[in-house]
Amino acid sequence: MKPSLSKLHTLSRRQGGASLLEVLVSILLLSFGMLALGAMMSFAVQMPKLAAYRATAAHLAASHVERVRANPVAFRAGGYNAALNYDGTTNVLTLSNCTYPS
Repeated sequence: MKPSLSKLHTLSRRQGGASLLEVLVSILLLSFGMLALGAMMSFAVQMPKLAAYRATAAHLAASHVERVRANPVAFRAGGYNAALNYDGTTNVLTLSNCTYPS
């Protein structure tokens, strides 16, 4: 049985709004995806800076431990109890009693 022409016209008319709704939903999903992509890019930009800070902290800690190992006499005397000053670069301003033994 063939549907009549008026029935086909009514079916096609109902489908017209559904495609517009599908387009709106797909744009909404795409916008959420782009928002997540922007957040990920922001996070990716911050990570190298954080890794550099951690590497600097590890370098400073290893340097201090090596100074303690090289000069156990000053360690026993309490020469490493004072806080070290950090000058903003990779160099630590040394204390006078925290030098390597000659």
